[in-house]
Amino acid sequence: MAHEVLARGVGCLVVTQSARGGTIFESKGGHFSFDAFNIRSVDNTGARDAFCAGFCVALGEGRPLRRAARFGSACGALACTKIGAHPSLPWRHQVGALLGEASGDDYEN
Repeated sequence: MAHEVLARGVGCLVVTQSARGGTIFESKGGHFSFDAFNIRSVDNTGARDAFCAGFCVALGEGRPLRRAARFGSACGALACTKIGAHPSLPWRHQVGALLGEASGDDYEN
């Protein structure tokens, strides 16, 4: 199905698979998978929204797809650690801490 969507002119397609990470398909023909973070989930409400927001923030900052997927994945994972959608959305310093960075600005890990 991803290839059918790409054939319609979409530049890239992100397929998330919750705790199994996800896959990004590119119109150039390439694709890659990304891992989820191993966290203790208490509520997954808002996790996909958090992933999408983090992914878009990273892309907006000019990060490559792989780094954007990792940043988004960290945002989604952190959203699972608290109850509720809005209260669970992570702050940038929390994402940076999960990625092992002091500021979260460099998340190449």
